[in-house]
Amino acid sequence: MYHLCKVGILSKLCEHAKEFKDKIKAKHEEYGEQVTEFNEHMANFGLSFGTVEEYNFRKAQYLKNDKIIKEVNAENLSYQLGHNQFSTWTDDEYQRLLGYKPDNSEMVEEVPTNYDLNL
Repeated sequence: MYHLCKVGILSKLCEHAKEFKDKIKAKHEEYGEQVTEFNEHMANFGLSFGTVEEYNFRKAQYLKNDKIIKEVNAENLSYQLGHNQFSTWTDDEYQRLLGYKPDNSEMVEEVPTNYDLNL
């Protein structure tokens, strides 16, 4: 009986390991597709990045926007979103393009008029 129980547990562990392996494989394939889409986006818009860090940063921005685009398009609205030359930009970069200037008045503290140098 103990041996059968042990075999049953091993069988369950193997089953869970296979499910986990399949999930990892699917995620790896999905990631590979995303990288391919990003590289095609770079080619379509003539983009290049000088460092691996910049490439990874811009890819993350692209994937963030890609997720939003897919979520909105899944709602079957009267319009569809798509990628453009700004899909790798941050919100701040895009806002600057539109002429947005942040209000820096809150960042500046009032400068004291007299200083006590006797510490």
